[in-house]
Formats: sequence, structure tokens, C-alpha cells
Amino acid sequence: MDHLAQNEKATIEFGEQFDVLGPFRIGTRGTFSSIQRSKVVWGADPLERIGGFQTLSYDEHARFDSPLGRNGNVYWQKLLAYSNLELNPPQTAMATLSITFQSHQAEFPSTVYGWAALQYQAWARGWLINHSSSAQTVELFTDGVWEYTVNGDKVFGGDLYGFRRAPLVLTLRPGPNQIDLRIYRDVRAFGGAAEQPVLVHLEARELDASPLVEDPVLISDKVDGKVPSPYASIIFRNADSNNIQVESVEAMQGLKAIKILDSRKITVYPGQSRPVNLVLQIASAEDSNIAFALRWRTTEHPGNPETGFKILTVRAELETRSIFEPHKFTFLNASKAVSYAILRPPNITESLEQKREPLPIMLNLHGAGVDVDSLQMRHSLDEVPDLKAWALFPQAGSYWSADDFRMHRASFCFDCISTDFVSKTPGALQKSGRLSMLFHHGLTLWIGKARKWISIVGYWFAISHYPDKVIAGAPVSAYTSIENYVPYVFKHEMEPIVSSILHAARMSFKHELLVENLRGIPILAQHGSSDDNVPVYHSRLMKSLIHETSAEATYVELPGKGHWFDGVMTTEDLKAFYRAALNTKTLQKQLPIDFTIVVADSDDFGTKGGLGIDQVVSPARLASISVHRNVSQASWHLRTSNVHRFHIDTSTISVLKPHQLILDGGKEIALGSLEFAMCVRVDDVNDNDWKRLDQRYGRQRGALDAILRSSGHFHISYASPPELNIALQISRNLFQYFTADSEIVSRHRRALNINPGNSILVACGTDIVGDQPNTPSAIQLHEHSICLKGVATVPSRCYPFESGLGAIFLRPLDDERLELVVWGYDIDGLQQAARLAPTVTGVGQPDFIITTAECRWRGAAGIAAAGFFTHNWQIAAESYYR
Repeated sequence: MDHLAQNEKATIEFGEQFDVLGPFRIGTRGTFSSIQRSKVVWGADPLERIGGFQTLSYDEHARFDSPLGRNGNVYWQKLLAYSNLELNPPQTAMATLSITFQSHQAEFPSTVYGWAALQYQAWARGWLINHSSSAQTVELFTDGVWEYTVNGDKVFGGDLYGFRRAPLVLTLRPGPNQIDLRIYRDVRAFGGAAEQPVLVHLEARELDASPLVEDPVLISDKVDGKVPSPYASIIFRNADSNNIQVESVEAMQGLKAIKILDSRKITVYPGQSRPVNLVLQIASAEDSNIAFALRWRTTEHPGNPETGFKILTVRAELETRSIFEPHKFTFLNASKAVSYAILRPPNITESLEQKREPLPIMLNLHGAGVDVDSLQMRHSLDEVPDLKAWALFPQAGSYWSADDFRMHRASFCFDCISTDFVSKTPGALQKSGRLSMLFHHGLTLWIGKARKWISIVGYWFAISHYPDKVIAGAPVSAYTSIENYVPYVFKHEMEPIVSSILHAARMSFKHELLVENLRGIPILAQHGSSDDNVPVYHSRLMKSLIHETSAEATYVELPGKGHWFDGVMTTEDLKAFYRAALNTKTLQKQLPIDFTIVVADSDDFGTKGGLGIDQVVSPARLASISVHRNVSQASWHLRTSNVHRFHIDTSTISVLKPHQLILDGGKEIALGSLEFAMCVRVDDVNDNDWKRLDQRYGRQRGALDAILRSSGHFHISYASPPELNIALQISRNLFQYFTADSEIVSRHRRALNINPGNSILVACGTDIVGDQPNTPSAIQLHEHSICLKGVATVPSRCYPFESGLGAIFLRPLDDERLELVVWGYDIDGLQQAARLAPTVTGVGQPDFIITTAECRWRGAAGIAAAGFFTHNWQIAAESYYR
């Protein structure tokens, strides 16, 4: 590797030397998980207490307080960046940093605190030099970085896992441009060995003022000459200084027809990256090469014919597959974005075809860092070619994250899989003759490898949240919850009530508390005894907890085996389990005589025994319904806890349906013998028309990350240039980590209530009037303060305007939609609040948070208030006020 020098074909280069300061404590495992993730999002940078890293200059004698350094001090150090110039593309500068700290002696602390002792944060300063005499537009890729500044301008989000979907587009001034990087050591990404360095890769590409389309095109495989799905998608990036409108698309090579899925024109702001979703039809079975032209124009002078339209040509080559091998197909998820999955059709025998039995879907959840469109995943079930099921490998928002964004959509997991994915798959599947099979829409077999993100800890999340949809579960090398994965230490000290609110906001992901939901579901948990990625303790613990509930679970521990090895998904025990679970008789699920459904206040939960909880009394507690089935009298005895409203859907019950419910030992509810859904309010108040704007229900339920349950693309509104910068940052992060699309709109020009998706309001100052001005809100701006409106049990509280004051909270919109308000009294307060706009779940953001300037160095310990909204959008009594 050569020291970094100027790329002769580029006018830009990174300086070869970086100044590094650290390490400082950050929290527990994973920059994107739990408290470490929380500290990153909240701020919690100790250098902010003395003005921030940006105010410091290199001084080899300066020392800074840190419990991770010798004598409680850390110092500056010099670091050389490396790059292989022969591999640098034209007009591109690259730099790679490998960061370690001699003073960080974590071997002994890790024996006490575990992997949390290996986590740290640090800062690095370098220079991106523009050798031109004029300004140069570049796109900056920051693999391994979550936060940075360029010439003092703060950027939050970065690209920790190198997705490269939404780089920052910026203009470099002539000469040196200072770039400060906030670095995190993430055990999940960099390993559990104390000596493993933090790797950061920087890349700057020169741009002209033209839009870009990133390769590759997301499109289905060609299966026996046909494309099983018409959906495709490209990434369109605006490098111009004006807004760009994508007007239309025209077919060129290999296409019979093509159109943009969204009927409206797509507006892309300067520096923004957006997906352009397409519907296409190929022209012939022979040609796998396609091409199409995007017509676009700038909006600087939309009425001026001289600006005209411009053409951007896009080309792609379709992979060709046989219908009898795993193949990729695309689909629209619940937010109307194009996603993809790998589908392996069943081995249809003649006897199966004659029986025309409905076949279940075997849903395989990929592990962290794994793309389902890989040989590893495509062929992970090759040893069981005779399974009587459709094997489906859905891709999350990315191969490292955004599993939560997908799992926030129950319709993705079930309705779309069983209805759209398979039964509506045209062409090759249904016209092949031999595959004109029916599908078992209601039941799903979940299997998979352990996943990184707390919102879908593999299969424990799936089988504990959707028990009525699952016929069996096979968690393989899975952790129980992220809070158990690494102890919660090395976080900033805070009041216990604040910590409890953050824990309550993560209850939906604490699967150890949800084991009651597993009763009646066949489970085989498998784990290697030598797994150094997910400790074997997790599967042993779940086995014990499940047995405590009198439920059944088989546990297989593989001596000497690690987290992944060839054949991990097809061991002899798993093969036998698959075949037993897919047996025709097994598909008729048996509901225990006594069972319980336990849920957090979140729409992430389905039903058990047809029972679903719609509203809770206290959002800071779990809610439950315990059931005893009296079979002889066709009655169910229900005992509720913390339940305000629930429903029963008798059409989903697989055993003898109840004709009567006896509620909490008193109230009797007649159901009759019809199949229908009935909603019940526990306090016996007649309130049939309850789904109103002042009631929290459906997709609105949950913590702050409920905003991710959007039924369309996000709608981000702003009113001033500083607000626009934050809107672009939020848009970039949503796309980077969730592949979620967002439309940015000026509040001065917006049209109210035309977007089917959720909205985000970015506001600075004294105006937080959003997309629906009459929406109820317990948080309001007054002339000199922001106030929380109290109720009988909760006093009102106001916080005077001051520098650094900010807020982020949810408000209801109609049709189950939500609006996320991101507000700051000044730009510092707005930037702090914007950090909490969900980019990943599992951080523990409650429904509302009032931030102060102290959050920059104290994290969540610096908040002024935080808590939850009740089922009628009032402040919950469990909330915190300073």
C-alpha cells in the first residue's frame, strides 16, 4: 500500500496525515444498537463540554479526561492514511484509516464488562484538498463513519456500514477543506478481539452539474425467459444546484413498455438521492439486456422552453435463472418502495400436483452482513430439496440494517408474502403448468440465522410478535435481545426514571418478556457451543424461559461449532424438524387450553388465538390477556392486565371457536357462531366509532420509531434554508439506512393531506404548524416557551426558550398516519433534535423528548423532559420532567 498522494487524473486529494484524539467511552455493543447506538444518536460527546472537537487544534502535550486512557487521560496522535493509487478511478480521491489506541487496554475490563469494554469513540481530523482554482462539486462517501463535519458544517448519519446509497454532495472551496470524523468502534462490525482496529474508508468523486443514476438497477431475474415481477428501481442523485424533476421514462433496448410507478413527477432537491420506481415489460425471452431513458429537467425556470428536457440513459443486464432454482424477484412493500427477495420453488412431485395441497411459505431471515442475493443464502437449503414449501429469503432494507423498517410492516411479512409475492407472481411461476399450486396464506414457517438489529432479532422477534401466523420456528444462533447481547455499561450516568423510560421504549424488542406468546408453537433452537459471535447462553436462556411457561422447545447444541459453517441450516436435527413442521397434519395448529398474549404498546404485534390488543392503559408497561378455554361450554375466560381495548377475530382461530367471552370474571360477551372480528373496550364504555383523530390506534402505536410505519413515501416539510439542510439530512439517512423514499416540500408551497405516507415537519423558531393544523397535540409553542399540556394526573410544564432547546415528538394525522415534529428554538436545538429522528430502531426514543444543550455531552441525561402519549394522545403519568 502506498502512502496517499495526488491522483494525477483528479484535482482533489486527501492529505496523507490525520490527527486523532481518543478513545472516549461510548456505551455498549454496536453503534446501531442499544445504549451505544443511543449515545451516538443522543450526542454524548465529552468534548462538547469544552466547546467540541471542532474548536481544538493538535497539541501533543494536551491531555483530555477519559476513563479509557492511562491515568484517566488521552492524547492526540498522528495517523497516516493509505490508498492504492493504481485502483483509484479517474477524478476520485481515496483514503483508508486503520485506527487503534495503545492506551486502550481493554483485555482485563472486557473480562468484567464483556464486549461493552471494547466499544469507544474518537475523533480524527484530515484535509480534503481541492487543487483547482475554482470550487469543485464532489460526492463524499464515508464508509465506517456516522458523524462528521466539513469546514465546520455538521453532518449526522454518514454511512457506517458502507451502503453507498446516499453520499453527501458538497462544494469544495479551492485549497484545503477540513474534515472532522467522529469514529466508533463497533464490535459487530469490527469483531470482539481487543486488538481489532476501526477501519474507515473515505472517497470523494468529482462531479459536474448533472444528475447521476447509481448502478446497479434493482430488477428481477429472468426466469425461463420471463420476468416474474414488473417492478424495478434506480437511485437518482441530484448534483445540480437547482431542483430536478424526473418527468417520464421511455423504453429503448429490450423493453416492450416502461413507466414510472408514481403518477406524480418526482422532485429531487440538490444533494438528495431518491429511488425512481418503475414498472416494465420485457420485449423478448432471448434478450437479457435492457435500456431506457429518463427525461428530466431543472425547476429553476420551469416555464422557460429554453431549459428543455434532458435525457439520462440507463442500461442493465438481467440474470437468467431456471424456475427450479432460487431466483430473485421484486415487489412493492407496504411503503410502496421496491424491495426484493429470493424465492426457491418447491420440488413439485406428481402426487403433490394431483393433491393440489396448499403449500406453506418457509421464510428464511438472513444474518447480519449477508445479502440474500448471494450464493451463501441462495443455496443454504440445498441439502433439503424435497421440502414441501416455498422457501422465501426476503431482503431487509440492507444487508446490515433496516430489518426493523421491514418488520414494522406486518403486511410485508404475511399479506404481501402470501398474496402479492407468490399468488400474484405472473409468468414463469403460474404458466409453467407444474407450478399451478395453491398457497397456504395464513401460516408461515420461520427459520433463519441471527440478525444484528434489535427490531428483528431474527426469529425470536417474528415468532413472539406474530404467533398466529407461525406454524413453527427454528432460531439458529440467535440472541434473545440486544440488551442481553452486551451488558448496558459505559453509558453516561442518568436518573433511574430516564433510564426506565428508554427501556420502556424498547420493550417491544425485549423477547425474554414475551415467551408466553410462544406456547403452542413447535420450536427448535440450534446453537454452536463455540459461537464467538452470539454467545451460546442466549439459546440456553430461551430454552429455560420457554420451559418456565410450560411451553415446549427443543434445544440442540452443536459441540465445537461456531456461528456459521457450511450446512448450518441443514443439520440432521433441522432437516427432521422442517419435515415434521411441514407435515400436512402439523399445519392444523393446536391452540393450548390455557394461553397468554403479551404485548408492548406497539403495532408490531399480531394476534394469538385471534386475540389482539389495540390500546393499553399505560404505554410504559406490557399488556396481557390470559385465556382459559372451556371447550365443553364453548366459552373463553379472559383475564386482562393493562388493556384498554382489544379485539377478537374468530376467523383466524384454528380450534373450536368460542361462542362467549367472560371478561375479568364478570362481563359476558356473546359471539355466536359467525366468523367475524369484534372490538371490546375493557371498561364497558360503548364506543363503537372510536378510530378518530383523538385516538391512537393501528400504525400510530409505539415509540418514536412508529413514524417508520408509513403507507407511502415520507413527506418532509421545511420553511427556511437551515431547516432545508436538516430536511436533506433526514432524507439522506432514511434512504441510506432504510432505502426509504422521502419527498421534500417547502411549507410555503405544500398541499395539505395529499400524501398517503407519514410526514416529518422540520421547524426552527416559533412555528410548528404542520400538515394538519387541527391535529390534537399535548405539546405546544407559546410566546416564550414550549409547553407540555397536562391532565388531571399530570401537571402542565413549560420550558422557556433558550439556546440549544429542541424537541421531537409525534402528532396524529388522519388515516392512521403520523407526523414527526423536529423542532429547535435555534439551529443548535434543531440539530440536536434532528439526531433523534429515527434512522434505526432500538435506540429507545420515547414518544416525545425535550432536549437541551447539555444533551451534546450528557446524551439522554441532559434532557428536560421525555415520555409517552396515552391512547387519547395525552401525556402519560410515567413521563419525566426536569
